[in-house]
Amino acid sequence: MQKSKVGLVVVVVFIMGSLILTHIPAMAHGKGGESAKGGMMGPGPSSPEHWAPITSALRHKEELGLNEEQVKSLKALKADYEKGAAQKAADLRKAERELGELLTKDPMDMGQVEAKVKAIEGLRSEIRLDRIRTIEKGKAILTKEQWQKLVSLMKARKKRPVVKGG
Repeated sequence: MQKSKVGLVVVVVFIMGSLILTHIPAMAHGKGGESAKGGMMGPGPSSPEHWAPITSALRHKEELGLNEEQVKSLKALKADYEKGAAQKAADLRKAERELGELLTKDPMDMGQVEAKVKAIEGLRSEIRLDRIRTIEKGKAILTKEQWQKLVSLMKARKKRPVVKGG
């Protein structure tokens, strides 16, 4: 009975971990998770945290009127973020594996389990805050008018219907 409970816990943790980790690579490439609501659930999909403003600015550089220095700065900022996010994503995967190992112990050392869970949540927070800080740095590279135009472009893009098939 005890072993089946431990097995169930391990399976649940691995499923939850894998679901979470599927979002980390997207974050490393400038894409946030998908939250349908704002408020207590976090910012909504129209928030810059849920789209890739730096990538979008680079994609729309002509429309935004970006100069060469802005493009260079945004590319460097994006590269730095992606490098850091990739490392933190690897650290997070490692911590999740270590937690899985701790959960297979019988009896479990709850002190170690709690410490590992807190470390994992700390890494997730760091990844999210790094993304938000990077967006703010990217925003500072743009003029206020360029930022407003970028936001308008992204809102217009969100309103376009998605056509599937073809």
